Amino acid sequence: MKKIFFVLAASCLLFSGCINITEELFLEKDGSGNYSTTIKLDKLDEMMEMMKSFAPDSVNTESAILVLKDSVQHMMGDISSIPGITNLKNERPDSSTYKISFRFKDVQALNAALKKRNNGKTNTGDIFAFSKGSLSCNDKSIGGMSSLMDELSKQQSPGVDGAPEIDLAQIKALMTMLDWRLTMKTIYHFPAKVTNYTNKMAVLSEDRKTLTLELDLLDDQKDKTLENKVEFR
Repeated sequence: MKKIFFVLAASCLLFSGCINITEELFLEKDGSGNYSTTIKLDKLDEMMEMMKSFAPDSVNTESAILVLKDSVQHMMGDISSIPGITNLKNERPDSSTYKISFRFKDVQALNAALKKRNNGKTNTGDIFAFSKGSLSCNDKSIGGMSSLMDELSKQQSPGVDGAPEIDLAQIKALMTMLDWRLTMKTIYHFPAKVTNYTNKMAVLSEDRKTLTLELDLLDDQKDKTLENKVEFR
């Protein structure tokens, strides 16, 4: 692992990049709307190729990257048969970007779709609750990333007998050293002006109809959460 750190440190200017997850919700007055998740994995392929060339024994870190990419590609299970989910699109705008979008009839349908995230391993309860003039986000998983990071930390090097588990702390330290960013952003668009919200890390737009929350997932801040209760009228 020390060799990996040395090689990556020497190349940090070339391979600094980011992993950005953006969740966007357009809510309508009756509780229906449109939802999308966009995940951008910037320069992961270049990083992996570099490790293969300069550190061929770096199977642990390469395994972590492969697990991450595979989890992203399958982040949402098959939601096409869920009642109330329509206009489902699974897109690749470019080689490093994954986007899933759909229209939901009501928040019940939206919650059913989000429970498919990471093959149903992420969420144990409803993410959203809606009533007239109010939307609550009860996401304790940070958009599925908490479970994904747990899954990463449990992986072993494929095909290597007795290989140690991936040290997630080292992966996070490596990404920090390379000036990588791992962020989760939520953007909620409301049909009326927001009058109150409980997550004070969120930023309200000038017209008071859009609430944006961005979290640095490499930051160990304990109160980092997407949980929020929003009132609007």
